[in-house]
Amino acid sequence: MNREIFVHYFKGQISSEDEKILLDWIDESEANKQEFIEARRAWDMLILTTPVETEQRVVRWNFRRISLEIGKIAAAVIVVSTIAFALYKRQEHNMAQFSQTIEAPAGQMVKVTLPDGTKVWLNSRTKLSYNFSYGNVTRNVKLNGEAFFEVAHDKKHPFIVSAGRYDVTALGTAFNVYAYNESGEDLFSTSLIRGKVSVANTSTNEQVILTPNMKAEVDHGKLKATSTSTAEDMLWKSGVYSFNNMTLADILERLERYYDVTIVIQNKNILSSTCTGKFRKNEGITHILDVIKAEANFRYQYNAEKQHVTIY
Repeated sequence: MNREIFVHYFKGQISSEDEKILLDWIDESEANKQEFIEARRAWDMLILTTPVETEQRVVRWNFRRISLEIGKIAAAVIVVSTIAFALYKRQEHNMAQFSQTIEAPAGQMVKVTLPDGTKVWLNSRTKLSYNFSYGNVTRNVKLNGEAFFEVAHDKKHPFIVSAGRYDVTALGTAFNVYAYNESGEDLFSTSLIRGKVSVANTSTNEQVILTPNMKAEVDHGKLKATSTSTAEDMLWKSGVYSFNNMTLADILERLERYYDVTIVIQNKNILSSTCTGKFRKNEGITHILDVIKAEANFRYQYNAEKQHVTIY
């Protein structure tokens, strides 16, 4: 089989005639099926060497290039998992149901370029996954965490971010999504820099449309859209953490992710206190705590060896 057909399929640019040829060839033998699987793995598997700070790692395979930018020594976690191989569903053209997951470890940020050229920045403890059929009909990704997207324009293939019960749909645009699901709370917001996106609650069918400098967030379980300075929500990309009239409970939760520490709060009375400020990540967690403790009136102990903070 001509490998160019593989490339066209993986890019979502295969013709219906060539797709039928590929399907027929795969059905001919188990060896052909395995060859296709190996080609798919070669297309999507990342082999990372240990990066250094601010270094951009570019990894090349036989079929395409993906670039990752990693902020510290530990590499991004790339997981390729087999969900199912359902070639028998010819009528659905469901050739290979695989997914790839890219994870930014705690305390780090990762940049990845998707097959269509869409650029994604992943904040600390963020997971992004997409199916191997990405780009064939739609461009769907799943997000748990915070990410900034610069979406490659493709009018025929909408770009959809599924974040828990919320879907953000765009064509070519730039926006930020905050949607950590680990706490069990309904944490979600989307800020738009340019273009236009729709934000929908898939459980209630609520929908809002955002234009530049607007933000969608959840208020008492309901989606609402407001005008805002979206630049504040994008600063984390540059290593700046911005807290604008944010409760200490929210700030401490974010600091746990950003610096990969455990924070134990003995004085619960301070959690409703609000703070405003901007801090550079490289200033460290103790600098941030030293500044905000004057506002929130608390003391703390930091064990650097155990990465543990006690607030009282």
